[in-house]
Amino acid sequence: MSTKLTKRLVGAGALAATASSLMFLGAGAANAAIAPGSGAGGGTLTAASLATGSDLSAPTVVTSGGCGTDGADSFLMRLYGAGFSSDGFVITTPTDAGFSTSAPITASFGLTFKDAATLAGTTIQTGEYDLRLQCVDTLGDVFTDFTTEVDFTSPTAYSFKTAGPTQVTTATSLTVTPGTSASVGDPVTLTAAITPAATGSVQFKDGAANLGSPVTVAAGSASLVTSALTAATHSLSAVFTPTDAAAFTSSTSAVISYPLNGTTTPGATATTTTLAADNTSVATGDPITFTAAVAPADAVGSVDFKDGSATIGSQPVAAGTASLTLSSLSVGPHSITATFVPTDATAFGTSDSAAVTVTVTGVVTPPTTGNTDVQNIQGTVDAGTVTVSTPYTPTSPLDLGTLALNSDATLLSASKPFENITVTDTRVGATNLGWSMTAKSSNLISGTDAINGENVGLTGLTKNLVAGNAQDGSTVTVTNVPAANGVSAADAGTAGLKSGPTVAAATAGRGTIGLSGQLTLNAPTSTNPGLYKGTVTFTIS
Repeated sequence: MSTKLTKRLVGAGALAATASSLMFLGAGAANAAIAPGSGAGGGTLTAASLATGSDLSAPTVVTSGGCGTDGADSFLMRLYGAGFSSDGFVITTPTDAGFSTSAPITASFGLTFKDAATLAGTTIQTGEYDLRLQCVDTLGDVFTDFTTEVDFTSPTAYSFKTAGPTQVTTATSLTVTPGTSASVGDPVTLTAAITPAATGSVQFKDGAANLGSPVTVAAGSASLVTSALTAATHSLSAVFTPTDAAAFTSSTSAVISYPLNGTTTPGATATTTTLAADNTSVATGDPITFTAAVAPADAVGSVDFKDGSATIGSQPVAAGTASLTLSSLSVGPHSITATFVPTDATAFGTSDSAAVTVTVTGVVTPPTTGNTDVQNIQGTVDAGTVTVSTPYTPTSPLDLGTLALNSDATLLSASKPFENITVTDTRVGATNLGWSMTAKSSNLISGTDAINGENVGLTGLTKNLVAGNAQDGSTVTVTNVPAANGVSAADAGTAGLKSGPTVAAATAGRGTIGLSGQLTLNAPTSTNPGLYKGTVTFTIS
C-alpha cells in the first residue's frame, strides 16, 4: 500500500451534494492546495482538448501515466483556487471509465468552470487555479495524483499551463488466415490488433489499394474477410486511424507478403478451380471419378489432375467442367488436385484447386474429413432372410434384420428407419447458400455373391430440427428413391441408390439440420444365404 495523499476524501467537514456534482468541504485553510506529487507515482495532467477557452468550457485532460497497482480502482478530479474550499471542488465525480493502472488516463470535466463556481457559491476570478486528478479506491483512499495549472487571464478566459495534446503511441499488428497462402476464390481473413486498445477504425490494404471500407475497432481488434484476391503475391497491411487523434497516434502494421495459388497475366481474367470426387473411399480396382469445375465457365483450356506432384491425367474443359475416371490408383491415401491450364494465358489465368483426399483399400473405410459421410450397412440372407444393424460403422452397421419373402413370393425385402442423417454447414462471406445431398449405394457383397445396389432405396425423408436451430427457416425438399424390385447382381441399370441420385436439397445452408427416412433392401429369391455388406455414401454439394 502506498503513502496516502489523504486518508479519506471526506475529512472532518460536512458533505453537500447536488444533482450534478459533489462538493467536499474540509477543515483546512481557505484556498489551500494539496502539495503536488504527494501520492505515489504522481505526475502531470495535460490538456487533451480545449487547452484554451472560456469559463463555459468543459475540457478533456490526459495523465502522464497510470494509477499504479497499489489498490486504486477509480479516479476523480478537483479544482482548487480562489472562491473554492481548501479541499477543492469535485468537478468530475468518482468514475472507473477509462481507468488504467499502467496506461495514461483520458478524463473529461463533469461540469464547466462556470457551473462549478455557481454550485460552489462563488465566481471565477483572474488568477491561477490548480486542477488535480486523484486515483482512489472504494473507501476514498488516495493513491496517486496528477496536477496542472489553469491560468484565468480574465474571469471568463483560461489557458492550461501544460497545453497538449500528449498522444499515446499505438502499434498495429496484422495476421492473415490461412497462415501461409490460399487458392484464388478462397476466403482470406485479415485481422488487425491495436495496442493499447484505442477506439478507431482500420483500413486494410493490398499495396496502395484499399481492401473494402474501414472496419471499426472493437476491443482492440478489427477483421475483414475477402474472397476477391487475385492469383498473385499480395502485399497486405493494416492502417489504424484513432477516433481521438489528440489522445492516440495512428499506426500501420508491417507488410505481409501473401501468395495466392496460380498466376494471372496482367489483363487476363482470373479463374478458380474446385475439385470433387464421386467417392472418397473405394476398393482396389473400383472406378473413381474426379470432376473439376472452372470459373468463369467460358474459360478455355484443360485441367491437369495430379496425385501429389505426379500428373495422372489431363482433360479439356467443356462448359466449365472437366472429368477424369480412374480405377488404377494404388492401395492407400491419395491427395488429388486439379490445375486449370488456359489455352491463352493472356485471356485467362491458371488456378489450382484445394486437395481432395481419397483412400483405396480392400475394405471400405469411412473418411474422417471432407464433405461426404459414408454410412455402413449389412444384412444376412439365410433361407430368404437378411439382417442389418446400427449405428452405421464397419463394426456396428445398420442392421435391417431378416429379409422376408413378400406376399406374392417374388422377392426378399427388409426395411428400417435410417436416422440421424445430419448436415452441418459453417460457410462465411455470403447468405442463403443452400445445398443438395446425394445418396449412392454400393453392391452388397458376401464372399463371391452380391446384391445389386439398385435394390437399395431411401424414402420418406423428413426434416428433424431442435428448437432454435439455425436452419429452422430453410425450405428443404426431398426426393423418394424406391428400391428396385429384386434385380439380379448382373443388372447394369441405375435404379434405387445405385447411381447416386439427389435425395434432399435446402434453400439455406448455415447451421445444422437432421433428416430421417426409411431404408429398404430388396433381393432376388435366388440370393444365396450369407452376410452381405455394403455402403451408402451421402455427399453434400
